[in-house]
Amino acid sequence: MRSLQISHCVKFRIFAGELLTEEGGVEEGKTKKKKKRKENEKKEMGYLLRVRITSFLAGAAMASAIGIYAMHHDYQIAHQTLSQQTIGHYHSLEGRISALEKSQEVKATKPVEAAP
Repeated sequence: MRSLQISHCVKFRIFAGELLTEEGGVEEGKTKKKKKRKENEKKEMGYLLRVRITSFLAGAAMASAIGIYAMHHDYQIAHQTLSQQTIGHYHSLEGRISALEKSQEVKATKPVEAAP
């Protein structure tokens, strides 16, 4: 068994192909590969998380756009309906006013009878 001083704060002892750290954990020679796999998995998980979040946000944006389009279409239909109703009420009111004016003209043209 030998001791290696890799850095001033970490000391490893080599024993039968295994690395024994000062914390008491045993690291085998294949551990580096496992660590690299775990790091790659973490990177891949980070990538997958970004893809999922991006996909979610893209879906939310599409749903919002479709919702806004539907609301705009409903607004246009409601505006058109109210405009038609207002025009109908305006024409109705114009007809009533003209009828009232005609009745006033007829009353005005009748000769006034003198009282005896």
